[in-house]
Amino acid sequence: MAKSHQSKSGIPPGFPDEQQAFEPMPAGVPEPDFKVIGKFTVGPGGRVLIPAAIRATLGVQEGDVLVASMSHGELRLMSMATAVKRAQVLVRQYLPEGSQSMVDELIAERRRENERDGG
Repeated sequence: MAKSHQSKSGIPPGFPDEQQAFEPMPAGVPEPDFKVIGKFTVGPGGRVLIPAAIRATLGVQEGDVLVASMSHGELRLMSMATAVKRAQVLVRQYLPEGSQSMVDELIAERRRENERDGG
């Protein structure tokens, strides 16, 4: 029999063992824009079916990986492409203005090091 990857409480590793209480948005933080798109029923094993129209809008297909986040009593799902774009926007704000791609900068730095070391 396969070993369970869940704690005694049934929660997978990496997740808080205690249920998080609902916390309203902090004062001064605007509520996110959202539109209710439906009601979903939790099925056996905690499964939730995402309707085909929503999957198409998200650009996800069966077998694709979704990224989930929880904040203020909300569960949000996003496609991996959307998660990557958000991460890029987050990182980009810390780059010096006018800088080129970090990958291009790293490659150029490695080439300079290689030339300096006689390569």
